[in-house]
Amino acid sequence: NIEETSEEELNRECTNIRGMLGDATAIFEELSDDHCILETRPDEGRDMITGFIRIAGQPVGMVGCNTVFGEKRITSDGCNKAAAMVEICDNFNIPILTITDTEGYQTTSHSEMYLPQAAGRLLKSLARATVPKINLITGSVVGSAYSLLNAKGLSADFVFMWDTADVSIVEPRQATEIIFGHYTRQLEQHYREDQSSALALARHGFANKVIAPEETRKYLIVALQTFINSR
Repeated sequence: NIEETSEEELNRECTNIRGMLGDATAIFEELSDDHCILETRPDEGRDMITGFIRIAGQPVGMVGCNTVFGEKRITSDGCNKAAAMVEICDNFNIPILTITDTEGYQTTSHSEMYLPQAAGRLLKSLARATVPKINLITGSVVGSAYSLLNAKGLSADFVFMWDTADVSIVEPRQATEIIFGHYTRQLEQHYREDQSSALALARHGFANKVIAPEETRKYLIVALQTFINSR
């Protein structure tokens, strides 16, 4: 309950959160009341962190992309784990917070066999969920995985982007070569500013707000209160 949350906690800035990029567990701990999280199925699908946190007293289900052995790749196990969390939250009317930061899908033979079905399950779970859904884009997102992970097109209620985040359908260098016919650093920067940067995504309607990472918790509290007040 927000009335039971101290003013210090409500106004707390996440001063060290920029350095946690790629570590979903650390980011969720930084965003949560008293830095407490309850992680579910911690030994499965480590590319996705799932569980529960409280933000200003409000229980929230968490689903976050996580770096494993230096790679930001989505696996079939991770998709199934994330889908199960979304389904639980939807059944028990718990808002969902997702963290999106991925280079795309894992390309092992195991993933190629099982990933399409698992990704389809996650896609359907998010599309069908009627609970409040907030997406936080923290890093560099490459490929169609962006659309899978609680994008505006999947009826996310709020999409926040860190001011350092970017989203590109293909790797930016490849995109630059495709669009301009050749590559230079200047052209890549031009592509990023016009097409894939946080400001560009917001300008094109794919994000509600570009925020400083340190202010993330404040924006999440306001968003969650919007849902409470609307009910």
